[in-house]
Amino acid sequence: MTMPINGTPGTDPAADPNADPVTEPATEPVETAEEKAARLEQEYEALKAHSRKHEQRAKDNKAAADELARIKAENATPDQKLTLAEERAVKAETELARYKVAHETSLPTALLSLLNGDEEQMREQAKALIAFKGESAPPKPKPIPDPSQGGSGGSTKPSKADEGREEAQRRIAARKKQ
Repeated sequence: MTMPINGTPGTDPAADPNADPVTEPATEPVETAEEKAARLEQEYEALKAHSRKHEQRAKDNKAAADELARIKAENATPDQKLTLAEERAVKAETELARYKVAHETSLPTALLSLLNGDEEQMREQAKALIAFKGESAPPKPKPIPDPSQGGSGGSTKPSKADEGREEAQRRIAARKKQ
C-alpha cells in the first residue's frame, strides 16, 4: 500500500490511473508582474551590493599581498636577493631562446609556450611542431627589391608613357601634313 500526498492511506493516484487525483488548494497568493519585478529588482540590488563588497575585499587583499611582497623583498638577505636575480635571469634567457628559435624556424609565436629546455632542445621541438602540422618550415621572406637601385632590367618593350608620347608625336605630324 502506498501513502498518497495528503497522508491518508489508500492508493496513490500516480500509481493508480483510475483513482481521483487529490488536489490541494493553492495556499500562496499569485504574484503580479509589478510585484515580481519589484522583488527581482530588490534581489538584484542585494546581489550587486554583495558583489561590490567582495570586489573591495579582493582589492584590499591584492594591496596587502603587494605590500607583503615589497616588505619581504626589502628584508631579503643578499643571498636571497641574488637567488631571485638569478631566477629572473634564467627566465629571461629562456624566453630569449624561445623567440630566437621561433624566428630561426619560422614557428608561430602562439606556439612559443610549448618550447622547453635548452636552445638545441627547443630547436628540435620547433621542428617537430612544424612537421606535426604537416608542413615544412615556411621559407624566410625574400627582401623586396628597390626599383630605384640598379639598371632598368634590360627590357626592350617600350613603356606605356613611351607609347603615349610616340602616339602624340605621330598625330601632330599627321596634322602638319594636312
